[in-house]
Amino acid sequence: LNPVRLAIAIRGYWIQSRVSHIPDRFGVFLSGPPRRKVSEGNLVNFTMTFMAMHNAVIGCLFWLASLAWSFIPFL
Repeated sequence: LNPVRLAIAIRGYWIQSRVSHIPDRFGVFLSGPPRRKVSEGNLVNFTMTFMAMHNAVIGCLFWLASLAWSFIPFL
């Protein structure tokens, strides 16, 4: 087990339960064995990385489209 990932999972569970007041049955992080916590942390990390990359690609595409529209002369 990676201690850094375990610390991230423990902190994620603390934020979910204490700060956001999300019940365990609806949350992403659960109180359980450390191996399960690390796998939940990996899932959240992968999802957030995927969403960030997706938003960056979509943002670049919209930016390129806006550049193309800005060069079209108006009649």
